[in-house]
Amino acid sequence: MAEVELLEIDANNFSDRSHVIDNRWTPLRPGERMSYEGWTVDDAGEKVKHLYVATVTDLTKMIAGVRVLVLLEEDFQDDTLIEQEIAFRAQDKDGNVWHVGELTEAFDGDDLIGAKYWFPGAPEGARAGIKLVADPKVGDPELSQGYAPPPVSWTDSGQVTEAGLVVSVPAGEFSDVIAIDEHDQETEEGIFQTKYYAPDVGLVKIGFKGDDPNKEELFLTEVIDLDEAGMERARELALEIDGRGYGYAATTPAQQTEE
Repeated sequence: MAEVELLEIDANNFSDRSHVIDNRWTPLRPGERMSYEGWTVDDAGEKVKHLYVATVTDLTKMIAGVRVLVLLEEDFQDDTLIEQEIAFRAQDKDGNVWHVGELTEAFDGDDLIGAKYWFPGAPEGARAGIKLVADPKVGDPELSQGYAPPPVSWTDSGQVTEAGLVVSVPAGEFSDVIAIDEHDQETEEGIFQTKYYAPDVGLVKIGFKGDDPNKEELFLTEVIDLDEAGMERARELALEIDGRGYGYAATTPAQQTEE
């Protein structure tokens, strides 16, 4: 599988409101929580229930000279938390949305069993990437969504493969949907995770192509605006994850941003 050209983030290409993400294909509104339900196949080959919850916090953080928005993401299998992370996004002056790193924690029951993180320059050689361009079209070149060398081994890239789709999920029916095939260098050739984005909504479905052993399928089931109590819970959890990041002092702490 051919390697994709890595990208270099340049703070000069971002305004002081780079944490405001209004790209119509992935709008990120603080206080919005999107829930996705479906299935995956575990290491034993058994189909298990999977829940993925993505919350847009009102926290920001400075990374590589760019103010990024902090997302809180939680993964559950059979109603048990297996992974949680904070991810960092920023929008440049052209409207492209960058993935500027993440900190991921793994759980076994109630026990935190491991964590890893990356952002530009940490570990050495890590780069930011582009999650979605301002105007994605079929035929656009494949783009790196970020890079981190081993032991993190983040090599995701994506390419628009379809457009004008109609996608029905429990949260509703969406038109003019685009599909982006994603893969990484650690996965066998011909296996892709496909993500479907609806305009002015964002991610509505996750599927797969090829002989993917995980066979993950997730469907948007609910979009809610959190009340203040829900926002406080999300904020506190994101700050806890941020604070636990060992070797993480190379970036400034996340903080609440007043608009």
